[in-house]
Amino acid sequence: MDLYELLVAPNLRHPDSLTRLQQGASQNSSGWRARALKAEYVTCLHLMKRSRADLLWAGFLPLELQHRFDKSMSWRRIALGGQDRARAWRSLSPYLPVSGISAALRRAASTRTTFPRDKLQLLLDELTGLVQRVNPSALIITANYDPAIRLVALAARQAGVPVALYPHGLSSPNFWLERNDGLASHFLCWTEEERLGYIAAGVRDMRVRVVGPLRSPRSWNADRRPVDFDLLWLGHRFRAQQYIPTLDRIRHEAEDAGFRLAYRPHPLEDPTDVGSLLPGALLNPRVGIGEHLESAKVVVGGVTTGLIEAAMLGRRTIFIEDLDAIEAPEVRSHLRRVSTIATLSNDFSIEQVRLVMSAAITSESFLSPEQEIPKLINSGWFRRGDGAVTSESYR
Repeated sequence: MDLYELLVAPNLRHPDSLTRLQQGASQNSSGWRARALKAEYVTCLHLMKRSRADLLWAGFLPLELQHRFDKSMSWRRIALGGQDRARAWRSLSPYLPVSGISAALRRAASTRTTFPRDKLQLLLDELTGLVQRVNPSALIITANYDPAIRLVALAARQAGVPVALYPHGLSSPNFWLERNDGLASHFLCWTEEERLGYIAAGVRDMRVRVVGPLRSPRSWNADRRPVDFDLLWLGHRFRAQQYIPTLDRIRHEAEDAGFRLAYRPHPLEDPTDVGSLLPGALLNPRVGIGEHLESAKVVVGGVTTGLIEAAMLGRRTIFIEDLDAIEAPEVRSHLRRVSTIATLSNDFSIEQVRLVMSAAITSESFLSPEQEIPKLINSGWFRRGDGAVTSESYR
């Protein structure tokens, strides 16, 4: 398997990973830009001269968690695309830019086209040198099916830096292990159920730790917001169309009951149909989800991390899919625990909302990654030279 095949392997083996990349691919990618790469690599070297960092990060990272990390350790973020870079600049977070690599590799993977191997090798060599300059205790990645993140992980492994996978959302350990190809040697989990799932899949106990949810729902502005709506419906990038018949019925029931209804689309969902159905009730998915969750009394959704985030904020929740149909036991157990009640979308009614509103509020308790990850670094849990890049290196 050559370098390009290694980077896009999960997307060729697993159609769902390819779908994720196609949805997330940049609309305005113009392919590889060697001059931009060279200019940004010089910027990288300039940033590197300041000091080494305890931690490198590649992938999704909520703004609130960035600010908490700033207070607990020294770290650097590798930004993987234009939008990612823009967010990093706006938040003034320390980061290392990598020019257009994410968009270019995603487009190549999603369209099954070739990519210049020599340029990939050049970037891998430069990224390896960059990681060596930072000399971190570990690299944390939040997905292992993205070709750009896989390239950064491979550079870290070549530099002898341990790679830890810290998933950005709800998926079973088997989902991530099937796409790992030996890139991550350590695994960070949201919950104890996930940790046990990794061990059941064959990962050694010493390689897995629970650090709490990556998603930090509480808004950066600590001021509590007043309740703006009674019912917040969370969209889904794959199943949103299935919700429309229920939404069409519920909107009338909510209006008759005097309930304020809002719908927050998934960032990768096309909200056109829901927007025409619920004019004035469609929320902007680019606004931090914490602001919307804090403004709701009851949160409704399917298999989404939003329900877990709602539980973290002490919100009452209604799960509207078939829990028993969820294959991953870790995900099923987690959603069952955080849901005030569970029902099916077709059976959902405003009377259930009334029932949930009268239920006692129970806030889900989790560990905090900004506290747990520095502990792991200081304890030496991330060991240098943790094996070659092979499919069995995490066993």
